[in-house]
Amino acid sequence: MNLPPLVAGATGSFMAMMNNAASTIAVLCFKRLNLPYAAIVAIMAAIGAFPGVLNSFYLVKMTGRKSITVILLLFWLIVLLVGHPTISIIVLMRKAADGFNAMAITSFC
Repeated sequence: MNLPPLVAGATGSFMAMMNNAASTIAVLCFKRLNLPYAAIVAIMAAIGAFPGVLNSFYLVKMTGRKSITVILLLFWLIVLLVGHPTISIIVLMRKAADGFNAMAITSFC
């Protein structure tokens, strides 16, 4: 298709935004949205995004390479893909030692 990466990224971001907006509107129509929780999440996301964007611009300017962002994202993805299952296994093993049946089917309600 010969699209520049910025255009492709912006198009993907726009599609994700529209999908999230449609889902939020549907949840609002059914009155199932916890507004105080949503407000806290929005505020925390805004607080976290501001230094993240500034640090990203700083790293790109400092290194002169835009790929540093991709490298950092890949690093955190690998850390989380290894760390989350490891921590979950440790927690389940501790619960099993306390008598919790980790294989039992329970209700989420």
